[in-house]
Amino acid sequence: MFAQVLRASAGPGRCVELDRAVHDHLLPALRGEAGFSGAFNLVDAVTGDSIAVVFWETEEQAARPVRARGERLRQALATVRRLSCGGQQVSIWEVSARA
Repeated sequence: MFAQVLRASAGPGRCVELDRAVHDHLLPALRGEAGFSGAFNLVDAVTGDSIAVVFWETEEQAARPVRARGERLRQALATVRRLSCGGQQVSIWEVSARA
């Protein structure tokens, strides 16, 4: 299993709006992607920073470029990008322990 870690910030004023976009658009879109195994989103309400951890069955699925994803997911990611200030960081991690 592999984890795709996405870091973003919406700033304190848009934190609730970014969190809503993740729950209403991003998570439902991820469920339609091959290899999707789960996700969680961490939000710091004071700073507006967020970390989304998305789990995939294989490293290839985790590293797949956005342009190769489904239209619904591309639109959800575009919504998240519009709400974020500054750049987003994405990294891929191998999951070495599970509970």
